Amino acid sequence: MPVAGLVLTLVDDDDLCAFAIDNLRAIPGVSLGELQRARKLPIATDVDTIEAQTALWQDLARVPGVLLVDLVFEDFSDVEAGSFSSDDLPSKWRRRRDDGEQHSFNEFSGTEEQV
Repeated sequence: MPVAGLVLTLVDDDDLCAFAIDNLRAIPGVSLGELQRARKLPIATDVDTIEAQTALWQDLARVPGVLLVDLVFEDFSDVEAGSFSSDDLPSKWRRRRDDGEQHSFNEFSGTEEQV
């Protein structure tokens, strides 16, 4: 079961912030921490599959009042090895070129590399 710790940044508006927290409490697989300064809300997620985790994170980002979703910790060590590959994980920088090759942008060197 993939488990993750995330920090959500919520809006400054008190009513919309409260609305977001109420909506987040209703999402299965999400445990809320205490709201911190600067409207940071630590949460934990616990779902059955990598795919469900990815979908959950996308749902979190769509909750009105949530500005940012930051991943702090992730553990999927108990997920069966053959059930997914690293290609199944989302990659912000991965893209496919017209020639069909996959490339990633290396933010440290500022270059594009073939995957």
